Formats: sequence, structure tokens, C-alpha cells
Amino acid sequence: MKTYTVTELKKDTATILAGTRNERISMITQNGKPKTLLLDITDLDLEKALIEARRYRSRCAIDAMREQSQLRGTKDLTMDEVDALIHSTRKARR
Repeated sequence: MKTYTVTELKKDTATILAGTRNERISMITQNGKPKTLLLDITDLDLEKALIEARRYRSRCAIDAMREQSQLRGTKDLTMDEVDALIHSTRKARR
């Protein structure tokens, strides 16, 4: 996987896209941190690629929620406790 900066992407988009076709995946960084991935989908079904990308984002969101639950100590709440928490939160908003 080749890595490019946002500045390189702005200056030479065509070359980077051509490189991504060869590499299949390229990473774009901003201020030294990963920002996005470029994925060559030339030979793929667009709808399937979009479904997989959305599925990946969903898994990341679920993993983040599980991690937050672990950190907050709420991962072992029963459904009754969850319902009570929702009820009290909604009541406080009114």
C-alpha cells in the first residue's frame, strides 16, 4: 500500500489514481495521520463495494460503542437497567 499526503493528492491526483490502480489500495495522510483510503474498484461491482464499505463503517461504530461501554462500566447492564436509564434520561429532557 502506497501512502500519499493530501498535498501530493492535490498536486498530482491523476498519478496517484493510476498508482492506486496498480496497488489496489492507497492511503492519504493529513498532518502525518491517516485520513482516508483510496480503493481501486475498477474490476468490482460498485454496489457491492459500497455495501462492504458501509458494513465496515458500521462495524467500526459498533466496536467504538462497545469500547465506550467497557470504559463506562455499562457493558453488563441488564435490559431492565437499560430501560430504566432510557426512561430517566427521557424524563430529564422534558
